[in-house]
Amino acid sequence: MRDALKFFGIVWFGLKNNRVIAGFMLLLCGVILPAFSVVFGEANPNSDILGTYGCIAACFGGFFIPITIFSYLYNKQEYDFYSSMPVKKSQYFLGYFISGFLIFLIPASIMFLIHSAMGTYGWNDYFWQSVAAFSVIYCSTVFCTVFSGSRTSTAVSIFLINCLAISLVAFPLMITNVDVNAYIELLFEKISIFTPVTAVMGI
Repeated sequence: MRDALKFFGIVWFGLKNNRVIAGFMLLLCGVILPAFSVVFGEANPNSDILGTYGCIAACFGGFFIPITIFSYLYNKQEYDFYSSMPVKKSQYFLGYFISGFLIFLIPASIMFLIHSAMGTYGWNDYFWQSVAAFSVIYCSTVFCTVFSGSRTSTAVSIFLINCLAISLVAFPLMITNVDVNAYIELLFEKISIFTPVTAVMGI
Protein backbone atom coordinates (compact mmCIF):
# COMPACT_ATOMS: atom_id res chain seq x y z
CA MET A 1 0.00 0.00 0.00
CA ARG A 2 2.83 2.38 0.88
CA ASP A 3 4.57 1.65 -2.43
CA ALA A 4 1.35 2.35 -4.32
CA LEU A 5 0.90 5.68 -2.55
CA LYS A 6 4.53 6.56 -3.27
CA PHE A 7 4.02 5.71 -6.94
CA PHE A 8 0.87 7.85 -7.24
CA GLY A 9 2.79 10.60 -5.50
CA ILE A 10 5.40 10.45 -8.25
CA VAL A 11 2.68 10.60 -10.91
CA TRP A 12 1.13 13.63 -9.21
CA PHE A 13 4.55 15.25 -8.82
CA GLY A 14 5.17 14.71 -12.54
CA LEU A 15 1.90 16.47 -13.35
CA LYS A 16 2.62 19.41 -11.03
CA ASN A 17 6.22 19.72 -12.18
CA ASN A 18 5.12 19.99 -15.82
CA ARG A 19 2.17 22.37 -15.48
CA VAL A 20 3.31 24.51 -18.41
CA ILE A 21 3.00 21.78 -21.04
CA ALA A 22 -0.12 20.44 -19.25
CA GLY A 23 -1.68 23.90 -19.32
CA PHE A 24 -0.85 24.35 -23.00
CA MET A 25 -2.43 20.99 -23.86
CA LEU A 26 -5.56 22.02 -21.94
CA LEU A 27 -5.61 25.32 -23.81
CA LEU A 28 -5.11 23.62 -27.17
CA CYS A 29 -7.66 20.85 -26.70
CA GLY A 30 -10.16 22.55 -24.42
CA VAL A 31 -10.27 26.05 -25.93
CA ILE A 32 -8.42 26.62 -29.22
CA LEU A 33 -9.57 23.61 -31.25
CA PRO A 34 -13.22 23.71 -30.04
CA ALA A 35 -13.19 27.46 -30.78
CA PHE A 36 -12.18 26.68 -34.37
CA SER A 37 -15.18 24.37 -34.61
CA VAL A 38 -17.52 27.12 -33.41
CA VAL A 39 -16.01 29.94 -35.49
CA PHE A 40 -15.72 28.00 -38.74
CA GLY A 41 -18.86 25.94 -38.26
CA GLU A 42 -17.10 22.58 -38.36
CA ALA A 43 -18.88 21.03 -35.39
CA ASN A 44 -21.70 19.28 -37.22
CA PRO A 45 -22.97 15.70 -37.03
CA ASN A 46 -21.25 14.57 -40.25
CA SER A 47 -17.90 16.28 -39.69
CA ASP A 48 -14.55 14.51 -39.81
CA ILE A 49 -12.76 17.48 -38.30
CA LEU A 50 -12.23 15.57 -35.07
CA GLY A 51 -9.82 13.28 -36.91
CA THR A 52 -7.71 16.31 -37.82
CA TYR A 53 -7.93 17.75 -34.32
CA GLY A 54 -6.96 14.44 -32.77
CA CYS A 55 -3.97 14.17 -35.11
CA ILE A 56 -2.82 17.70 -34.22
CA ALA A 57 -3.06 17.01 -30.49
CA ALA A 58 -1.43 13.57 -30.80
CA CYS A 59 1.51 14.79 -32.88
CA PHE A 60 2.18 17.88 -30.76
CA GLY A 61 1.81 16.01 -27.48
CA GLY A 62 3.66 12.94 -28.66
CA PHE A 63 6.75 14.95 -29.55
CA PHE A 64 6.87 17.70 -26.93
CA ILE A 65 5.48 16.06 -23.77
CA PRO A 66 8.31 13.47 -23.42
CA ILE A 67 11.02 16.04 -24.12
CA THR A 68 9.50 18.26 -21.42
CA ILE A 69 8.82 15.75 -18.66
CA PHE A 70 12.14 13.92 -19.06
CA SER A 71 14.17 17.12 -19.35
CA TYR A 72 15.65 16.42 -15.91
CA LEU A 73 17.83 13.79 -17.60
CA TYR A 74 19.72 16.62 -19.31
CA ASN A 75 20.30 18.60 -16.11
CA LYS A 76 23.01 17.07 -13.92
CA GLN A 77 21.98 18.82 -10.71
CA GLU A 78 18.34 17.89 -11.16
CA TYR A 79 19.25 14.33 -12.09
CA ASP A 80 21.49 13.99 -9.02
CA PHE A 81 18.64 15.32 -6.87
CA TYR A 82 16.23 12.68 -8.17
CA SER A 83 18.88 9.98 -7.83
CA SER A 84 19.43 10.88 -4.17
CA MET A 85 15.75 10.39 -3.32
CA PRO A 86 14.71 7.06 -1.73
CA VAL A 87 12.85 6.05 -4.86
CA LYS A 88 13.92 3.59 -7.53
CA LYS A 89 14.78 5.04 -10.92
CA SER A 90 12.31 2.63 -12.51
CA GLN A 91 9.54 4.10 -10.34
CA TYR A 92 10.47 7.61 -11.41
CA PHE A 93 10.49 6.59 -15.04
CA LEU A 94 7.15 4.77 -14.93
CA GLY A 95 5.53 7.52 -12.83
CA TYR A 96 6.69 10.24 -15.20
CA PHE A 97 5.71 8.11 -18.20
CA ILE A 98 2.15 7.84 -16.89
CA SER A 99 2.16 11.57 -16.05
CA GLY A 100 3.00 12.36 -19.66
CA PHE A 101 0.22 10.10 -20.89
CA LEU A 102 -2.27 11.81 -18.59
CA ILE A 103 -1.12 15.24 -19.79
CA PHE A 104 -2.43 14.20 -23.21
CA LEU A 105 -5.34 11.98 -22.21
CA ILE A 106 -7.17 14.43 -19.95
CA PRO A 107 -7.20 17.41 -22.40
CA ALA A 108 -8.01 15.11 -25.33
CA SER A 109 -10.95 13.65 -23.41
CA ILE A 110 -12.22 17.15 -22.66
CA MET A 111 -11.95 18.11 -26.35
CA PHE A 112 -13.91 15.09 -27.55
CA LEU A 113 -16.55 15.48 -24.84
CA ILE A 114 -17.04 19.13 -25.84
CA HIS A 115 -17.57 18.11 -29.46
CA SER A 116 -19.91 15.34 -28.36
CA ALA A 117 -21.99 17.93 -26.52
CA MET A 118 -21.93 20.06 -29.69
CA GLY A 119 -23.60 17.22 -31.59
CA THR A 120 -20.68 15.60 -33.41
CA TYR A 121 -21.36 11.89 -33.71
CA GLY A 122 -18.74 9.16 -33.99
CA TRP A 123 -16.41 11.05 -31.64
CA ASN A 124 -15.49 7.86 -29.77
CA ASP A 125 -13.87 6.35 -32.88
CA TYR A 126 -11.79 9.47 -33.42
CA PHE A 127 -10.88 9.48 -29.74
CA TRP A 128 -9.36 6.02 -29.80
CA GLN A 129 -7.57 6.80 -33.06
CA SER A 130 -5.94 9.84 -31.50
CA VAL A 131 -4.95 7.85 -28.40
CA ALA A 132 -3.37 5.17 -30.59
CA ALA A 133 -1.53 7.81 -32.64
CA PHE A 134 -0.29 9.55 -29.50
CA SER A 135 0.86 6.26 -27.98
CA VAL A 136 3.01 5.41 -31.02
CA ILE A 137 4.67 8.83 -31.24
CA TYR A 138 4.94 9.23 -27.46
CA CYS A 139 6.66 5.87 -26.91
CA SER A 140 9.13 6.40 -29.76
CA THR A 141 9.98 9.89 -28.48
CA VAL A 142 10.38 8.63 -24.90
CA PHE A 143 12.79 6.01 -26.23
CA CYS A 144 14.85 8.68 -28.00
CA THR A 145 14.72 11.03 -25.01
CA VAL A 146 15.88 8.48 -22.45
CA PHE A 147 18.80 7.23 -24.53
CA SER A 148 19.97 10.67 -25.70
CA GLY A 149 22.19 13.05 -23.81
CA SER A 150 20.66 16.32 -24.96
CA ARG A 151 17.65 17.81 -26.69
CA THR A 152 19.66 18.10 -29.89
CA SER A 153 20.57 14.42 -29.93
CA THR A 154 16.95 13.61 -29.10
CA ALA A 155 15.75 15.59 -32.13
CA VAL A 156 18.34 13.86 -34.33
CA SER A 157 17.29 10.44 -33.00
CA ILE A 158 13.61 11.16 -33.67
CA PHE A 159 14.49 12.28 -37.19
CA LEU A 160 16.50 9.14 -37.85
CA ILE A 161 13.84 6.80 -36.48
CA ASN A 162 11.18 8.38 -38.68
CA CYS A 163 13.27 8.96 -41.80
CA LEU A 164 15.90 6.23 -41.97
CA ALA A 165 13.65 3.49 -43.34
CA ILE A 166 12.11 5.94 -45.81
CA SER A 167 15.54 7.11 -46.95
CA LEU A 168 16.82 3.57 -47.45
CA VAL A 169 13.95 2.94 -49.85
CA ALA A 170 13.89 6.40 -51.43
CA PHE A 171 17.55 6.52 -52.47
CA PRO A 172 17.62 3.44 -54.73
CA LEU A 173 14.25 4.40 -56.19
CA MET A 174 15.50 7.90 -56.98
CA ILE A 175 18.68 6.72 -58.72
CA THR A 176 16.73 4.20 -60.79
CA ASN A 177 14.07 6.76 -61.81
CA VAL A 178 11.16 4.74 -60.49
CA ASP A 179 7.75 6.35 -60.79
CA VAL A 180 6.95 8.58 -57.82
CA ASN A 181 3.44 7.15 -57.45
CA ALA A 182 4.91 3.67 -57.24
CA TYR A 183 7.29 4.86 -54.54
CA ILE A 184 4.51 6.43 -52.49
CA GLU A 185 2.43 3.27 -52.79
CA LEU A 186 5.38 1.17 -51.66
CA LEU A 187 6.11 3.57 -48.82
CA PHE A 188 2.65 3.42 -47.29
CA GLU A 189 1.87 -0.22 -48.02
CA LYS A 190 5.22 -1.89 -47.33
CA ILE A 191 7.44 0.06 -44.96
CA SER A 192 5.12 2.45 -43.13
CA ILE A 193 4.97 0.10 -40.15
CA PHE A 194 8.70 0.57 -39.52
CA THR A 195 8.48 4.29 -38.73
CA PRO A 196 6.26 5.75 -35.98
CA VAL A 197 4.98 8.77 -37.89
CA THR A 198 4.08 6.92 -41.10
CA ALA A 199 2.51 4.13 -39.05
CA VAL A 200 0.28 6.71 -37.39
CA MET A 201 -0.66 8.16 -40.78
CA GLY A 202 -2.00 4.72 -41.69
CA ILE A 203 -4.25 4.42 -38.63
